[in-house]
Amino acid sequence: MVSSRGRLSIRLKIPSVSRIMDAMFIFFCMFPFLLPNPIISSDLQPYAAVMGTLICLRDLPRAGFSLMRKNHLIILGVTGIVALIVFVFSGMTMNAIRALFNYYSVVVIPVAMCFVLRSYRGFPETMVKACIMLWFGVCTIQFFVSRTFALAFVSGARHGISYRGICGLASEPSFLGIACFYMLHLIRKFRKGQVLYTIIVVVMGCLYAQSAMGIIFIAAYWVVFLLDMTTTRKGIWIWCGTILAVIVGGYVLLNVLQGTRIHQLVIGFLSSDSSSVLSDSSVSIRLRAIVNALQDAWDALLMPQGFGPRIGSGYGGFLCELGFLAIPALWLISNMMSKCFRQMKSQVLYFVVVTFLLCNNTQIGNPLLLMIVGMNMYSANRAQRRVVRR
Repeated sequence: MVSSRGRLSIRLKIPSVSRIMDAMFIFFCMFPFLLPNPIISSDLQPYAAVMGTLICLRDLPRAGFSLMRKNHLIILGVTGIVALIVFVFSGMTMNAIRALFNYYSVVVIPVAMCFVLRSYRGFPETMVKACIMLWFGVCTIQFFVSRTFALAFVSGARHGISYRGICGLASEPSFLGIACFYMLHLIRKFRKGQVLYTIIVVVMGCLYAQSAMGIIFIAAYWVVFLLDMTTTRKGIWIWCGTILAVIVGGYVLLNVLQGTRIHQLVIGFLSSDSSSVLSDSSVSIRLRAIVNALQDAWDALLMPQGFGPRIGSGYGGFLCELGFLAIPALWLISNMMSKCFRQMKSQVLYFVVVTFLLCNNTQIGNPLLLMIVGMNMYSANRAQRRVVRR
């Protein structure tokens, strides 16, 4: 702007400390594998939970727990208390400390997300879009230029041989595919650019990651998404776009991606049956881990077994560690994930689908997942308040 002396002056709007904290929280939720810490060896990093703790300490004295439903708070609170008790009886081991922090993340990150949404007065669409584009930029460079680009900043990065997928900013291709699965839920909240960002995320999760588990997760989401959108005005265009994408993807797969892992997976599935996918090493290992975890929980009559070596199953690990006391938290997570869809039948179907998916090696303490849970907890509370006012 021009001053009274005719000089051009520029006013810089410096963000407040609170806004910087909120932005850092969103950033670390969107990039849960970045910046490995020297204390605890783990793929997921603690920064989102740390920032979430600071945000809770900042906002709880002012807002209390009015941004969440009481039953949601009770479930999270009881889960945290039970995890602490189990930790005391499990002994002071590194596995126990890592597991306790996992449950701490499950409690604090959704609550902090509610406070952040209140601070932003809605969904932080611009920042989430910027984070997705950063994911896409790094993945594109890794895919076309150097597979090890930026992996020095990623905890436990495990990149494979050339015909396999890339890691992006995740620890391995499977986790990249699952991260893209979570991003699809966030995109549902976008007011603009849903189509563009959906294409970007699907390309990352399928073409770049080339992970059987990632493709299964994204395909399961997409089936329910199509059913949910069938009766809407955009439904016919979404179905047509999906059919066109399958045709174009099939052409690229057969003529450009020969010899790659995704080519092997798809051709193997089409030429025989689903057993070719189930026999894939990454899929078979994870399915075995699910069965073993659920069998262990059932053999213990769903009683808490404490924190031990890593189990390799998301929900299965919870059931082994906390027993039947973990069921309310698992219900809350699946229920909040299903709220990304509009129709009740889609929500019921997706509750079943996502419950099965999260039995896989999906890291329930993943801030990306818990970000979605907190987002829908906040929306559910606002919807309930509107009903009460009427």
